Amino acid sequence: MRQVAWFVIPALCGCSSLLGLDEFKPAEGQAGGGTGGDENGGESGAASGGSSGRTGVGGSAGTGGASCVPETSESCYTGPASTLDVGVCKTGSRTCDESSMWGECTGEILPSVEDCATPATDENCDGFECGIWGVAFEQAGGGPMEVVPTSTGGAVLGGIFSGGISIGGKSKSAIDAFDVFVAGLDSSGGVDWLTTLGGTGSESITALTAAGDGQLYVAVYASDAIDYGDGVRATGTTLIHLTPDGSFVSSRSLGGNYVFSMHVDTAGMVYAAGSLDEPLNLGAGDLVPVGEDALVLKLESDLTLGSGWARKFGGDGTDSSGGITVDTAGNVYFVGTVGQGVNFDGNSATSSDAAGDAFIAKLNPAGTCVALRTFGAVGSFEWATGVVVDAAGSATVLGTYKAPFTLGTQSVSATDDSLFLARFDFSNTFHVEWLKGLNNLEFTPNVSAHLVHLAIDDQGSTVLTASAVGAVDFGNATAAGFPSGLPTIAKFDKLGNHLWHRAIGGSEGGFASAANCNAAGEVFAVGTTSSPSFDIGTGSISSGQASSYIVKFGK
Repeated sequence: MRQVAWFVIPALCGCSSLLGLDEFKPAEGQAGGGTGGDENGGESGAASGGSSGRTGVGGSAGTGGASCVPETSESCYTGPASTLDVGVCKTGSRTCDESSMWGECTGEILPSVEDCATPATDENCDGFECGIWGVAFEQAGGGPMEVVPTSTGGAVLGGIFSGGISIGGKSKSAIDAFDVFVAGLDSSGGVDWLTTLGGTGSESITALTAAGDGQLYVAVYASDAIDYGDGVRATGTTLIHLTPDGSFVSSRSLGGNYVFSMHVDTAGMVYAAGSLDEPLNLGAGDLVPVGEDALVLKLESDLTLGSGWARKFGGDGTDSSGGITVDTAGNVYFVGTVGQGVNFDGNSATSSDAAGDAFIAKLNPAGTCVALRTFGAVGSFEWATGVVVDAAGSATVLGTYKAPFTLGTQSVSATDDSLFLARFDFSNTFHVEWLKGLNNLEFTPNVSAHLVHLAIDDQGSTVLTASAVGAVDFGNATAAGFPSGLPTIAKFDKLGNHLWHRAIGGSEGGFASAANCNAAGEVFAVGTTSSPSFDIGTGSISSGQASSYIVKFGK
């Protein structure tokens, strides 16, 4: 088995969790931080923790108590001691009241979520700008393909590997050519667990999502039949349910059909979008494709049909779904490509030609299509691959195109490798609010059945990652590229304005695979790079050759 090197280059003291932003648990053999001062406003406590390893950092001084002279004041700081006078963090003051008790500490500035759009300001007080930590690991083949954040500041990444993989001291061997791996990382970039899924053929991960309680759902496409743990599943796509620590729960076969995107709503219902290539029956009758149709599923948390539904949409041409998401009212938005004219439940739309146009569709909670819009250029293939919806119900769509096209009254130019961003209002007519073309950006070209997706934070800002094969004009900034592709992460506000971007590597090319963001707006991205090292602002990260990476940035 080929051994894999795993390097963690954290921001100051190992993680943002030490800055009070995430839950932190000391590693085994490493001392924990000290306790805070006593109720009398005593000095910082001594370090305590593990019996071996480095000494922990003492806690901050207590914030209240007696032993003070009325009407006297002193400076105070209630944040982690290591953050004081770093970045924006500074002391406040407190005053002793008439009962000789210290009052609240006021005027202090404590660590907050790092804002990458303000590069001159260190909001989380770790001594670095934007970057929080980066991890690189070598493997014989494959790489990470998907990433989803966890509620504790970490992430789960999924990908493919051949030979063997060793991540953070946890190792697995592939059964055959390529297997799927899923790994859980804590808020510091350390690896909590590693699970692999594979059989005697080749397997690929095509989608990964997580429920609010941490339950995981993975879509795996396999070249041979496999028993994942609850019976043999046929060649093709299988949806797999894992616990938050990667343990197997159940699986559901979809046969020779594809899933490109998954989503879990607040009620725990699981949604999947992809393509229907052969008949499928999940318990409510056969879905039979006409050529190839777009497939949309709504399943129970145990992957049974239950109160959900299974739908196919398309016409006489080649049609397929891409991304899928759900709004707070339970309406489903999905995007993809259509080859000819289509009719979704009475909503008709035409394609510019058989080459394929992008589409966005909206279904009500019962699965009935209530709106549909197609767009694209004559003689060119367009595919909408990602969609997100904000709190107001406005949808932002990401996709790929190769020729100039007009959407509403707005137009975009094109190169051979271009991505578009488009925002539609929440009305059923999908009125276009804005359209943005990003030339010289492409999604991972070397992996089949994998699409570039889009992420959104609580402010309605969107995040994407793609490979820059040339200079990319973001409007207010230009990003460098590399002929074989330079992995690039970019964030835009809800009006489509560029907020910030960062590249991984530079001396050599690489491939961007996926990006996502957590509730705090912090951004995670995964991919591969051939650069021997890269720096996200936390110091040089040694990546060897043809290495995989996961990075964490501020919001």
